[in-house]
Amino acid sequence: MTTTNLAPVTLDAFPVVGATRDTTLRTLTGWQLTNNYASFVFKVTSPAFQNGAQPNVTITFYYLEDTDGGMTVAYDSSTGVKTAATYSLAAATGGFTTKSVTVNDARFAGTNGDIIITVNNRPTCDPVLLYVSVQSATNPGRAASTNRPPSLASDLLRHYCRHWNRR
Repeated sequence: MTTTNLAPVTLDAFPVVGATRDTTLRTLTGWQLTNNYASFVFKVTSPAFQNGAQPNVTITFYYLEDTDGGMTVAYDSSTGVKTAATYSLAAATGGFTTKSVTVNDARFAGTNGDIIITVNNRPTCDPVLLYVSVQSATNPGRAASTNRPPSLASDLLRHYCRHWNRR
């Protein structure tokens, strides 16, 4: 996935209310909007999801919620840009939050941005995104291949049985 209009920001990996952007300990890097931009704009780069190849998807994003306002998630659908969800943000949360939304008509043609997260109440509302991902909702967590890797548990059991039979 690619994006524009973002700047890296360092923040505390274990935030507490009132000190979420303390960078003296345990830091990690997230992304925040630059200048007066009001939207995070992402382009999906995987051919497995582009141009309607996989319309049933789950869009997930992980962010630092330490600011008051809201976010609206929109995506490129088969009929144009659609709103998928709207979320309220509260500074009192002061921690990392994961949100997911599943849609059944994703197109991701890359014309005006495939995933657009608009921040309401800018510049007061200034969330930090750590990641945004797209995953198949039809077959979540599995690659397109039908070859399944062997189970670690079955390998350990075979190993144990082999050694037990030698005794």
